[in-house]
Amino acid sequence: MGEPMPLSHLDQLGSEFLCFILDGIEKNETDEDETLSDLFLSFLLGYNLQFTPGIGSNVVLECLQNRSSANVFTSKLLLMFNREVDPFRLFPHEPAPKHSVLKMMIDLFDNEHTAALFYTNDVKVVIDILVRMISDLSPGEQKRTVYLDLCRAVLNACSYQDHRHRSQDLNNTFTRIQEEIPPCNEDVELVSVILQRHFVT
Repeated sequence: MGEPMPLSHLDQLGSEFLCFILDGIEKNETDEDETLSDLFLSFLLGYNLQFTPGIGSNVVLECLQNRSSANVFTSKLLLMFNREVDPFRLFPHEPAPKHSVLKMMIDLFDNEHTAALFYTNDVKVVIDILVRMISDLSPGEQKRTVYLDLCRAVLNACSYQDHRHRSQDLNNTFTRIQEEIPPCNEDVELVSVILQRHFVT
């Protein structure tokens, strides 16, 4: 799961096909119970697992960044994010794949074009969720590191200085992580980068 697809498959499962899937999520007016659009979203989440950030191109992001909006896609993704749902972690797999929803969120916010698909209110909701999740997780939990990485991507992408939503809560959480004994080095490194960029005056 999450293994790169053979390049020969891109002829049938490339950008044109993915744009069709996205249209199915956004424009399927006959999908009253949203079953089909939910399946399409799960497909995109699974498809996106094969791409490593910074290595090669990501056809999912390429399709999304060519759209002026993707309201249904982003709202469904935020709902799954808030509920901590991952359609690919229903059963145990070894090795466990990356959390497909968190990976998609990080990929989207690390790209300025796809980050623009989220409205300011969406971003504030994401920050609210991140404050809760990061505060609830313990030092050494890998999921906390992933949430901190997402927080880095969100704050970098969203012109955070314009609204500084939950800034005091974030600052308190980051300071607590810096003061943990023993320190979680990866988390401390992420927090230091965030604080330096967004909280040092």
